[in-house]
Amino acid sequence: MVLSLFALGFFLSLPGSASDYQSPRAAGLGGAGHAAPLLNDAIYLNPSYSAFLQSYSVGISYQNFYGTQSGQGAGRQYNVSIQDGRSPLFQAGLGYTVREDGAMVHLAASRLVAQRVSVGVGTKFMMPNDASRRGAQELTVAATAIPLPYFIVSVQAENLIQSNASLEQRFQREFILGTKFTLENILALYADPHFTPVLADPWGYELGAELIAFKDVTLRAGLFQNANVGFVGARTRGFSAGAG
Repeated sequence: MVLSLFALGFFLSLPGSASDYQSPRAAGLGGAGHAAPLLNDAIYLNPSYSAFLQSYSVGISYQNFYGTQSGQGAGRQYNVSIQDGRSPLFQAGLGYTVREDGAMVHLAASRLVAQRVSVGVGTKFMMPNDASRRGAQELTVAATAIPLPYFIVSVQAENLIQSNASLEQRFQREFILGTKFTLENILALYADPHFTPVLADPWGYELGAELIAFKDVTLRAGLFQNANVGFVGARTRGFSAGAG
C-alpha cells in the first residue's frame, strides 16, 4: 500500500484546461507525464498506465491558486483518490475533485494485453455549481507500451463524446502522445504533444523534467503551451517547478 504524504508543485501561467485535475507532481511537471504517471495520477493523465502500477494507493491533496491582483481567477480545490492495481483481472481507480466551478468524478480501468503493452478506458462526470450550466460526462481511451527499459510511449484520445454539454464544460476532443525517456535512473524527461481539432490553434505540448536529487527527494520543472489547466478553466501557457 502506498499513501502519498507530501509533494509541492507550482506554476506560472500566462493567459492564452494539461488535464482536468493536476496533482502537485503533475503541476510541478507542467502537466507532463502522460506516458508514465505516478500512482493515482494515472486516473487523470493516462488510464492505461495503472496496469503497470501493481499497488494499492490512496491520495489526498489540497490546492490554492491565485490569479490577478484583483483576485480574479483565484480559488482552491480538493481531491481524494484511490487506485487498486493488484487485481489480476483488471486495475482500476476512482477520483473525486471539488473545484470552484463544481465537482468531478473520474473512473479509470486498465489491463495488460501483452507483457509490456496495456490498454485502458476512463470516464468522468462533471457536476457544475451553476444551475444554468448542464452536467456532462465524457470518455477516454488509451494505450501504453514500454519498448525499451528507458523509453515509454502512450497514445490516448480524450473527450470522445464531445456533446454540446461537454463543450459547455470545455471538454474538447483531444489526442495526446506521451513519451518518457529515463537517463541512468536519475533523470526523467517527458514530452507530450497534443492535438485538439476543434480549436483554431489545435497544437500544444507539455514538457517536463524530473531529477532524483537524493534517495527520497525529487525536483521537477515543466513548460507548457496551449495546455488545458482544469482549475484555471482555460488553455494557457507557462512554466512550473516542484519538489516531492
